[in-house]
Amino acid sequence: AGADGAGFAEAPLQDLLVLVVDDNATNRLVAVKSLEALGARASAVDSGPGAVIAAEQGFDLILMDIVMPGVDGFHATRTLANDPATRAIPVIMVSSKGQETDRIWGMRQGAVDYLVKPVRMEDLMQSATNALQHMPLLTTDLDVAYDPLGWFEVSGATDPSVLYKYRKFLGLLETFQVPEP
Repeated sequence: AGADGAGFAEAPLQDLLVLVVDDNATNRLVAVKSLEALGARASAVDSGPGAVIAAEQGFDLILMDIVMPGVDGFHATRTLANDPATRAIPVIMVSSKGQETDRIWGMRQGAVDYLVKPVRMEDLMQSATNALQHMPLLTTDLDVAYDPLGWFEVSGATDPSVLYKYRKFLGLLETFQVPEP
């Protein structure tokens, strides 16, 4: 429910199987209990390698911490995105690291969104809704053409997930106030 006590129009997490990846036991417990209160079926692991192994069991969504001993969340997300068996599972990075460079790096590794701890439930619900609505089709086929002036053209058959990532990219450009040239 929102701050005014009103519920969400839809319950995007209802009955979804969500994997929480965090090396902190308290964070895992709080996340699992919060997700279950929202109707999700949640499981948790404490490491990047644990996430890669668990993901093969078929999750609908993964919440991935970044700072973990050994294999961090960036590496685990890249591994998931490169594996045909797990690449369609949306990963939302959840970290106390809020620098824009971390956000960009997370998206480049394959995450669909990046939330900064502590995460408000409203933000998690919105991020999960967006991630689930914009699941990539595994048959996306795009052509990119560049011209000498630095412009590029993207064309081909695609799906809404590409537009979602493009909008995220434009938001980052605006945040950094990248000049037109």
